[in-house]
Amino acid sequence: MVEQFGSFGIPPLEGVASVADAVRQPEGEDYMPRPAPEDVDDALLLVPGARRRLLEYELDIIEAARANDRSWELIAERLGVSVTAAKARPAKLRRAIDDLGML
Repeated sequence: MVEQFGSFGIPPLEGVASVADAVRQPEGEDYMPRPAPEDVDDALLLVPGARRRLLEYELDIIEAARANDRSWELIAERLGVSVTAAKARPAKLRRAIDDLGML
């Protein structure tokens, strides 16, 4: 999913991360220019797509872990959640992805 960002078509996650990194740099640092107000506005438009993509990545990784015979205990440990929460996570992610698709 690539959306328009300024005059460039870039993936939402990259657009949001780029602007957020520029905004968070310490005052006086000049390794990257401060974003223009229009860039911040564009990044705001990309947040829902970035959120959806990150949820899709997590779901893909959990499904791959299960397909590779990883236990729910291992998945839970790696995600920093309980086993019960890990088992419920795929359905929760699917609902969240569906909800974001309706925005």
